[in-house]
Amino acid sequence: MKNLIYSLLILTFTLPLIAQTELGTMSVESKPYIDESAIVARKLPDGRPCAGVQILSDLDGFSYDSYLGVVGGIVDNPGSDIVYLDPQERVLLAYHVGYEPLKIVFSEMGVQLKEKQMWVIKIKGGVVDMLPVSFVIEPRDAEIIIDGKNMGTGPTFKLLTGKHEIQINRSGYQTTKTTITVNPNQVLFNYQLVFQNEMVLIKGGSFDMGDTFGEGDSDEKPVHRVTVNSFYLSQYELTFSEYNTFCMATGRKHHSDYGMGAGLRPMTFVSWYDAVEYCNWRSTQEGLTPCYTIDQRRKDPNNHNKDDSLKWTVTCNFNANGYRLPTEAEWEYAARESGRKVRFGNGKDIADPEEINFCGLDYQDYKQPYSKVGVYRAKTTDVGSFAPNALKLYDMSGNVWEWCWDWYGGNYYQNSPAKDPRGPMSGKYRVLRGGSWFNGPIYVRAANRVGNYTTVRRNYIGFRCARTF
Repeated sequence: MKNLIYSLLILTFTLPLIAQTELGTMSVESKPYIDESAIVARKLPDGRPCAGVQILSDLDGFSYDSYLGVVGGIVDNPGSDIVYLDPQERVLLAYHVGYEPLKIVFSEMGVQLKEKQMWVIKIKGGVVDMLPVSFVIEPRDAEIIIDGKNMGTGPTFKLLTGKHEIQINRSGYQTTKTTITVNPNQVLFNYQLVFQNEMVLIKGGSFDMGDTFGEGDSDEKPVHRVTVNSFYLSQYELTFSEYNTFCMATGRKHHSDYGMGAGLRPMTFVSWYDAVEYCNWRSTQEGLTPCYTIDQRRKDPNNHNKDDSLKWTVTCNFNANGYRLPTEAEWEYAARESGRKVRFGNGKDIADPEEINFCGLDYQDYKQPYSKVGVYRAKTTDVGSFAPNALKLYDMSGNVWEWCWDWYGGNYYQNSPAKDPRGPMSGKYRVLRGGSWFNGPIYVRAANRVGNYTTVRRNYIGFRCARTF
C-alpha cells in the first residue's frame, strides 16, 4: 500500500497536470483511544520499546511521516495500518493520493504516546470529485482512449471518480478494452498488452527440398521434390510475452529469461512438449479444435530415446483447425519463400550479421564464403528486429532454433513421401530448424536440419506456430 503511494507522489511532483487537481481533505473522525488489549513489542533501533498508532480508515493506500521519522516501521494492512513511533514523537503526517496531507498533532488530540502502548485513530476522507489516475502499460508508447477521447500516452490524467471506458491501442498488439472504476483507493491501473503474432497464409506448391547448393551435410541429401498444401505460419517466433500469458493462465512456472531478455524476445527454454501444450491451450482459448492428443500416462512406443523421462504419447490431427508446430517440409518451404532456391530464411544468399542474428565471428568452423564477418550479440534479439523474407516471415534464419513436428531421421530424405511429408514414424529426437544466435552461418541455412531431445530446454531453442489451411 505505501509503496504504491510513494510512486504516485513522485508522479504528482513531476507532472504539472496533477498539480491542477483540487485535493480533498481528511480529518480525524472520532476521539482517539487506547487499545488495552494490544501490547507493542517492537523496538527502536537503539533498543527502546516503540509506541504504536493504529490508523483505521475507509481509505486505503496511506504513507506516513513524523518529526522524528517513522523509525519503528509500518505494518501495512487494508483499512488498518500500524505505525510504530518513538514514544517522544509529537506529530504524525498521513498522506493519501487525491488529498491534502493530514497533520495529526498528538497533544491536540489528547494523545500521549507511551512505550508498548497502542493508540487507535480513525481517519475519514472527504468527497473527491477529481483524482490523478495513472496507467502503467507495456509497451509504454501505447495510446490510451478514455471515454472515447484519445488521451495520448499518459501516463497520468485527471479523471472524475466513477466508471470510465478504457481502450488501449498499439500497432502490433491486441487492442485492450475494459471498464475501470476510479475512487481514492483505486488510482493506479496496470496493463500488459498481448503481442499480435499474426498468422501468414503460405500458399501450397512444390519445391526441391534439401541441399540445393551442394554444401550441406548428408542428412540434407538427396534433394527431392516435395509438394505441400497451403497452411498458416506465425509471422514471428513465439515471444516471452505470449508464452507467459499461457503460464499465468494455466498456473505453470513463470519462465525466467535467464539474462536473455523477455517481452518481445523469442521464448526460449521451452521443450518440444512445452510447445505442443501451448498450441493446444491457444487453440482452446480461441475456440478452435486442438490438433494434439496428449497422453501423459502412456509411454510412446515410437520414442526410442532412453533418456526421455516423459515419453508422452502425442498424436496430431492435421485436419483440425487449431494451432500446431509446422512440419519440417512446411518450415523449409516457408523459409525459402515458397520453395525458391535461396540459402537463408530472409531470402538472401549471403549471411550478414546486420541482417540475421547469428554468430558472425571469423574463426574456424564459422567462417564461410557465403557469410560476412561482423557482430556477435551473444543473445536473442526482439522478434522482427531484421527485415522479413518475401512472405513477411521474420527470423526464419537465426535468433532461435524452432521446433518442428517431425521425428528426426538422418536418412529420411532417401524415402520421404512426395506429398506433405511429416517425418519418420519414430525416432530419438524431434527436428529443429533455422539455427540461432549461438551458431555460425552454416547452421542458419534454410536447408540445415538437426534433432534434439523432446525434453531439452536451452537459451537458443524456441518455436513458432502453424495452422492447417
